[in-house]
Amino acid sequence: MLKLIAHGRNTADGVEVWVHPPLLPSVHPLASVRPVSPLLRVLE
Repeated sequence: MLKLIAHGRNTADGVEVWVHPPLLPSVHPLASVRPVSPLLRVLE
């Protein structure tokens, strides 16, 4: 199952953000998210 997942990180130059479509197994917790919802993960 493909889901778009956004990642963000604070860096010395500012904020770095990207989105990618990982291939998730159908048993992964994110695979069951319905309806499709935006997700954001911030790394420090």
